[in-house]
Amino acid sequence: MGLKDTRSSWCNTDPTYPTSSDSTWETTVSPITRIPVELLSKIFFAYVEWEKHKMRFRGRGVTIWPGSPVTPFVLTWICRSWRNLALSLPRLWCRVSISSPRSFQIHILKLWLQRSQSYPLNMWATLYGDTSSNRITAATIMSVNSRWESINLRLRPDVQEICSSCLTFGSSELLQSFFIDMGGAWSPINASRFCSFMFSAPLLRLSCWYNAQEQPRAIDHQMWASVTHLHIGTIHLPRLLRALKECRQLQLLQIGVCTDSGNPLVADAVVTLPSLRSLYLQVRNTACLVRHLQLPNIRRLRLSSGFFSSDDMSEDPAALLLLMLNRSQCLLDSFTLSRCRESSTGYVDNQILLTLLRCQQLRNLRDLMIGTTVDIIFIQALTGSAGDDVLLPKLRSLKLSNCNAADRVIKEMLSSRTASMRPVQYITPTDMSCGADSQWPILELGLRRKLPLWQFLT
Repeated sequence: MGLKDTRSSWCNTDPTYPTSSDSTWETTVSPITRIPVELLSKIFFAYVEWEKHKMRFRGRGVTIWPGSPVTPFVLTWICRSWRNLALSLPRLWCRVSISSPRSFQIHILKLWLQRSQSYPLNMWATLYGDTSSNRITAATIMSVNSRWESINLRLRPDVQEICSSCLTFGSSELLQSFFIDMGGAWSPINASRFCSFMFSAPLLRLSCWYNAQEQPRAIDHQMWASVTHLHIGTIHLPRLLRALKECRQLQLLQIGVCTDSGNPLVADAVVTLPSLRSLYLQVRNTACLVRHLQLPNIRRLRLSSGFFSSDDMSEDPAALLLLMLNRSQCLLDSFTLSRCRESSTGYVDNQILLTLLRCQQLRNLRDLMIGTTVDIIFIQALTGSAGDDVLLPKLRSLKLSNCNAADRVIKEMLSSRTASMRPVQYITPTDMSCGADSQWPILELGLRRKLPLWQFLT
């Protein structure tokens, strides 16, 4: 049969359609309508709350998470039963992230808020640029401020005025946490109005200011007493110390760079932060700050390699840190040293690290993470021997990003720590994932090559 005859036979073939009596017709119906409503509801919530959706999408618009392409609208497009169920679950619509939406996306935001009904809202809003869309979006966000449970605002001056003017009198009865980026050249009036409104919330438990380096002069000192989390980029040391004196409830402090460290006005000043649990010193020239701090309840300390580079090298940064720890009489649970990419100092002497780890305030340390290069001296110090005092005996989690030591030395250290730590299955500089059983202690190493674990333990 030729090609022409074959084509003719295909065209002349009568199509066969399934009839109502055909038993195979039922199997072509989608099984999604057979899923129990209770199970389907859990699937919906698992879909919108899946953390892998976060921080992947960088576009503008309205989504469920910051940087996520996921929206509950997808669930309303599958079939009628899914749509009806998604619309009957207002909690599905109670989390929304807004990033400078375009004009046609404003309707999506309003519909989103409408479907959340009267439930408490968790919102993220990033509005940059003086556009009509941003102005309408700002007014829409502020119109539901009585329903805020958590709010994260990153505003520029062109929309701050709109948000400030839309604030209602009184307080948000449901507000539990707020995050405000203060780096957008806030005017003193707008900053004061916003903070007054936020801090008046009766259920408020977490208040975080980002880029607050310019605000010690703009905000009434009484408001600093209610701040719990403070993130600052670059700030003059005298201005920072004046603000910290008011922060009696501060739990987390993150500083990038301190300037004007040689100011004689703060030479002997010591600021006590009784509630501080976490201190993060990010970039460089921050050793001058620890000279003035007393932190009796600190539990987590995170430094970068830039901490050990200072504009004033007349004092040893490590000595200043030890002095602060001794003055505070604290006990750390976690210590992290990361490699600072913005600083020329990418290596920290291992003897300095060991001096810090032998400090009495670190004797109960449970989590240790070193991002700079460690050598054989460091590995041998962590190797426990019978009859000797073991360094960091309560250590449960060890993460070393760059380990420069011989296999034999690492094997001895691993063997001595297996009683208190559970190593990962593979040791590799890129795959730093630990075992699935998170209740076990872990040990992670980054080496120059990938090596199976059994080579160390046998």
